[in-house]
Amino acid sequence: MPTFDFDTPIDRNNMGCAKWDRRTDAEKAANVVPMSIADMEFRGPPCVTEVMERAARHGAFGYTDPDGAYYDAVAGWMRGRHGWETRHAWIVPQNGVVPAMCVAVRAFTEPGERVIIQSPGYYPFREAVLANGREPVFNPLTRGEDDVYHMDLDGLRRQAADPRAKMMFLCSPHNPVGRIWTREELGAVADICGEHHVLVVSDEIHFDLELYGKHIVFAQAAPQMADQCVILTAPGKSFNLAGLQISNAIIPNETLRARLRERVHADGYSNIAYFGYHATLAAYTKGEPWLDAMLAYVRQNFSFLKNWLQDNLPAIRLLPVQGTYLAWTDWRGLGMADAELARFARGEAMLILGQGKAFGQEGEGFMRLNLALPRAELERALERLGKAAKARGFREGTPGRGFAPYPA
Repeated sequence: MPTFDFDTPIDRNNMGCAKWDRRTDAEKAANVVPMSIADMEFRGPPCVTEVMERAARHGAFGYTDPDGAYYDAVAGWMRGRHGWETRHAWIVPQNGVVPAMCVAVRAFTEPGERVIIQSPGYYPFREAVLANGREPVFNPLTRGEDDVYHMDLDGLRRQAADPRAKMMFLCSPHNPVGRIWTREELGAVADICGEHHVLVVSDEIHFDLELYGKHIVFAQAAPQMADQCVILTAPGKSFNLAGLQISNAIIPNETLRARLRERVHADGYSNIAYFGYHATLAAYTKGEPWLDAMLAYVRQNFSFLKNWLQDNLPAIRLLPVQGTYLAWTDWRGLGMADAELARFARGEAMLILGQGKAFGQEGEGFMRLNLALPRAELERALERLGKAAKARGFREGTPGRGFAPYPA
């Protein structure tokens, strides 16, 4: 099996990188570490780099359309990695999952209608709904004694029964809590939404990031919903290609597909990104060994973080993760309000983290940490956190309830 280097840091400064170049000049001088935005601090698969170099040397970067090779690659990945048989006709390439979410809101709902969102949840769901004149309805997840999040299906049933509710954004695996939903949970969502004619738009961009569990495509778990669902996928999270702006809406129903295409046309989109096209072909046909190696490395990062917190700062609790490389952590044991917590993390520990409040009120007191980074960088970040906590007198803490440990 080939080996890959996930330990060598990459200097991403002055490359237009959103995560690093958005820092203030003072933060850059202090080398404040960003662990917020969900892309990786790893170089992507060598097979992608090689194909991109060939595409660059070609020199003609004109308009690009998906072709048979592209559809074969996407369908082959869904079949081989996830066991879901798709047809070429179902695949509608898009310029990213978030743009596709906005297109779906405009295509499948009318102004003033309601869209159900499970919270805490990825904040672009809410933004996509509000920016397009629709009303978000929040269906908060519940947190069990084992610290694992679950769906509030009774609440979902009540919300779906509202005739103004026309669509549900499902996040699978869930960002930020890291759940891989079970077949039974997905089936329950399908039953509820199917009964009340609520379209399910399933954001599955993290679908390949299976750390402890097996992802099930919504349409595969609930084939009875094939005519009432849109599956959004992309190679971006899986292979660190987010900047290439390529994704796919997979829609089995012909009528829904036509409505999405009409909306895309009305919004002025056509073709796909030249480099995104070539990167997708390479990643989906040759990138699987790199993906598997990356996941093994990130699992070790989760174990490292878990052990460090238990040994050094047990007042911060790492919640169980199943999918994504994003750690959802509970900082309420430090006794800080949200604004103070943000100042502590960024101004004292010199870490830019994903503030939980951005994911909804259920996220207050939580932080999301991106663990797709070299181990030495993670160690350095935790050293800073430890020093800041010690200066605040937070070194000693009281561990919370026990939770399911990560495998060693």
